[in-house]
Amino acid sequence: MARAGVAPGSLPSRAMGHPRSIRRTAGAALLALTLLAGACGGAETTAPASTTTPAPATSSTTIPAPASNPTTTSTTIPAADPGSLVSAEPVSGFSGRGWRVLYRSTSVAGEPIEVSGLVMVPSGDPPPGGWPVVSWAHGTTGMADECAPSREPGSTLLVAQVVLGQGYMVVATDYEGLGTPGPHPYLVGESEGRGVLDIARLARDPLFGGSSDVLIWGASQGGQAALFAGQIADRYAPDLNVVGVVASAPASGLAGAGRLAGTPLQGFLAMGLAGLVAAHPDLDLTPYVTDEALARFDAVERGCTAEVFAAFADLDADSMIHREAWSFPMTPEDGPLGVALWENDPGREPVTAPVLIVQGGADVIVNPGSTAAVRDRLCSLGTGVDYRLYPGAGHVDVNTVSALEVLDWMAERFGGRDVAADSVCVGS
Repeated sequence: MARAGVAPGSLPSRAMGHPRSIRRTAGAALLALTLLAGACGGAETTAPASTTTPAPATSSTTIPAPASNPTTTSTTIPAADPGSLVSAEPVSGFSGRGWRVLYRSTSVAGEPIEVSGLVMVPSGDPPPGGWPVVSWAHGTTGMADECAPSREPGSTLLVAQVVLGQGYMVVATDYEGLGTPGPHPYLVGESEGRGVLDIARLARDPLFGGSSDVLIWGASQGGQAALFAGQIADRYAPDLNVVGVVASAPASGLAGAGRLAGTPLQGFLAMGLAGLVAAHPDLDLTPYVTDEALARFDAVERGCTAEVFAAFADLDADSMIHREAWSFPMTPEDGPLGVALWENDPGREPVTAPVLIVQGGADVIVNPGSTAAVRDRLCSLGTGVDYRLYPGAGHVDVNTVSALEVLDWMAERFGGRDVAADSVCVGS
């Protein structure tokens, strides 16, 4: 059953019963979530008539590139294993302690790689068993290395400030190839999920003091990443105890991405196709994308979200794609592109942990119908999904109006409380 909508800027009525610590941080939560969402985006099944081009996240806080002699620490994880630390440099600008890190992970092709990200812990000593861990998955910032959130971490630090105040530590991956060598497989769920899980493993390093109890949280691209991390956790990272997954407006409906051609959102289409090629180098786009559009794909590697959108802004649908090669939506029977789009739509595998999905009813970037379809697929596979729809909320402000309820849901999962049966898979 969908939750009643909340006007942007107001607090859900449930806030009256929240612990004082959560109410104290409510203003910071609303600010942080509003700022972070400016760079988020996802593929939509039906393109809107118009929209505002998302801009990349910016911040006055910068972190230098790793030094030649970075801080390192021995770990309880064998040095070559995914989740082990390569380097760590201190980061400031918030209440607590933080590091820009390089850690080991596994590429979408199955090869050992290094991934960058941020680790942030509250002030003081960890509790017995270690800090509970929130693994944050960011929204779209672009595909060039300069777009990695750990390099311009303002929004992530604001998110961390809120979460640290609840007594949790925060780890935030940049994802494969974003800020590190190699291409970024944008919207490739397996790649994103590995990065999210391996930085959660890194949290247990003695330098950071995290526990194995992890809650995964992401918005937009990061919402898709969070769901995929939940889907693969049992087989990829069985050593973690994933207590819950929160996905805000998760990128979905990828099979209908061709409908973005000729709309103000077709920058997402270009990045999505480039991301699939990063994961599948043999995927030939020439049957699907015009030569004129393909000639502009270097912008995807050189720029962040705003630059990519600008590079494709003047192309109409026929200048962007070969319509005859596309189905709307694509299916696995439509060839390798159809397979790649289909398999990266979340909800194809169950998630054993409880799932919370929040979605704005007025979202013009991620179609609410696509998100409801993800819920239905997960529910049909036996996943317990608490789906909360906020009528009138858009892609950005759904993060604001849901903030207190998300924090409350996190506290319940870390506290070991069962999810109420009447809030799971209702209406699917």
